[in-house]
Amino acid sequence: TGEAAAAAAALVPADRMAPVPLARAALALALLLLALLLPGAAEASMYQGTEVVELTPKSFKTMLKSKQVWMVEFYAPWCGHCQKLKPEYLRAAAKAKGVVRFAAVDADQHRALGQAHGVKGFPTLKVFGLDKHKPHDYQGARTASAMLDHLLGLLPGGKVRQVRTAQEEAAFTMEPGGAPEAPRLLLFPSKPSVSPLLKSLALEFEGQVVVGQVSAKE
Repeated sequence: TGEAAAAAAALVPADRMAPVPLARAALALALLLLALLLPGAAEASMYQGTEVVELTPKSFKTMLKSKQVWMVEFYAPWCGHCQKLKPEYLRAAAKAKGVVRFAAVDADQHRALGQAHGVKGFPTLKVFGLDKHKPHDYQGARTASAMLDHLLGLLPGGKVRQVRTAQEEAAFTMEPGGAPEAPRLLLFPSKPSVSPLLKSLALEFEGQVVVGQVSAKE
């Protein structure tokens, strides 16, 4: 009863009652920190809500089936070097605008995935180009411009058909690469070089859309 509880509390000195709430708070804080340090306990990813695609073992398999060029960072949330790389990696992904893709794998949570790709330290950057079964380690400067330039350099330009004459334009309408009724995308750029965006589109939709461009000099 209330009277009994009051009587029991009166038997405990006041200086011993005060620390009880503080001790409980300290215990709760210790349990929280322990939970955060346990592998796989924290689900929040380092790149959640950004242009960088967070990959799981399931979505990693989907990535391997895509035609796009990817850079994948294998990281651990507690890694200081990974935190240092994060701003540049985010800038690279934002500048890429989907022309090439930047992704990340929490290799502390998905350890088997990291081990399967020979990850021995963090962060490890691997590039998955045209042949997804033959990735290579990125050894260049870890700046946004350097990482982006490396991926853009892997985009093949040969999949974009060059149209320089009226005869070539007529032939383009039946260019091999898809069914005769497949859509044709013919661009008239201001510069003679093939843009990374056009290279990316031609690669991603190969066999579905025939992509070409008219030389800027014509």
